[in-house]
Amino acid sequence: MLKFTFLDNHELNKTNYLRTKKIFDKVVKLINKTLNIKKTYLFDVDIINSKKMLEMNAKYRNINKTTDILSFRMSDSEDKTPSNLLGEIYINHELAKQQADENKKTLIYQLAYLFIHGVLHLLNYDHVDQKSYKKMFTLQDKLIKHLF
Repeated sequence: MLKFTFLDNHELNKTNYLRTKKIFDKVVKLINKTLNIKKTYLFDVDIINSKKMLEMNAKYRNINKTTDILSFRMSDSEDKTPSNLLGEIYINHELAKQQADENKKTLIYQLAYLFIHGVLHLLNYDHVDQKSYKKMFTLQDKLIKHLF
């Protein structure tokens, strides 16, 4: 069973923070049910700004531009972490807002979409080739449609 900690941040106002946490809770429940996840896995999620995301993307991926989401799997790290710690997800609030506006969606929808994407990455889904891309995005689209 997936469980997450929504880190206290200052990118969202209190109303959007509570609405975002509520939809993230729904996402996790849906993923647990859809993928039949029984074992407990823990992860953190944080909403950050473009400046912080740029710094992280440059430091950890050697890409000197911002991005909408970063996921870090603990099992990919070299230290010995407990096996139930999945990792961390960082979502760029500013890019999520821009994407929501461009796609005529709500900010909550876009945050949920990015959150789903990040959780799937933590669960070893990826989009490095056409086959894995199709598998990941088919599931991602199914999940988001179920929520909205």
